[in-house]
Amino acid sequence: MASKYSDLFLNKDDLVNGDNQARLLNFGHAGFEGVMPIIGDVIDGTTYEAHLSSSLYVGQSVIAKVISTPGFMAFMPNPRLWQRMWVALVEEHPRTITGFNSSLNADTDTFEVGGTGEQQEVPKGTKRTRTNLTFEIPERMHKAASKFLGLCLTYGVSDYVTHKPLASNYINSLDDIGGGWAPHMWSGTVAFIEPDPTRLEVVDCWLGVQFWFKNTGDRTAKKNMANGGDTTSLNIETSGIYLGTGKVFEFCRQLLPNISNIRAIPDVDMELPNDVIEPEVEAVQR
Repeated sequence: MASKYSDLFLNKDDLVNGDNQARLLNFGHAGFEGVMPIIGDVIDGTTYEAHLSSSLYVGQSVIAKVISTPGFMAFMPNPRLWQRMWVALVEEHPRTITGFNSSLNADTDTFEVGGTGEQQEVPKGTKRTRTNLTFEIPERMHKAASKFLGLCLTYGVSDYVTHKPLASNYINSLDDIGGGWAPHMWSGTVAFIEPDPTRLEVVDCWLGVQFWFKNTGDRTAKKNMANGGDTTSLNIETSGIYLGTGKVFEFCRQLLPNISNIRAIPDVDMELPNDVIEPEVEAVQR
């Protein structure tokens, strides 16, 4: 079977030497006027079932993996707790993360040709569409998510009263942070990976450096005697510089197998402790 489908996917050197992006489906086995060739026939000199080259793309949920956390957290009284909460907020709690984009567009100049209204376009270069991420995070009890994000802004970026990052109160000298309050103090690095369905291949990826949350989401309240309480979701804007080169694909391809999927299926992977029944319950049941 392996030889029969040997050209179903392109090797990394088939189109461009050293292309480290995800392997591409070889859709070059064409039909005629949109009609698929005979399934199982010899096509382009190979016994290739051409319908496979028409396999559709089905997007998978992007996996966020924190590489580093904002530097100011290391100087806080309980740095590990700060870091754990920031990592969880990035990796686990978002309901959706939107705004990923790796599209390329040609930048052109246009000139009129003749008197018929036709125009000639000449390329000046290409530009990559900027990724601009928005996190949708369900608010947690006691408004924990928005309050934590507020602390990140107040201590890492700027307090709205004193107009300085309050984490600087825990720093004795600028030499302790490399000479100045540079972006690494308020931002982190996050890899965003879109895997294939097997979680063995990287379909697309973005390495976000200088990544940080720009707002807390709406922290509001209301009185409504006619209805019960409401849940709410936070729409949080972020900032970052996103890289998507071949080297980033290499890095994410090495990272993906190490991302844990513990308890991905709770009813299969769940482990119950031996003392799961509380003593008070056992006493009543006897």
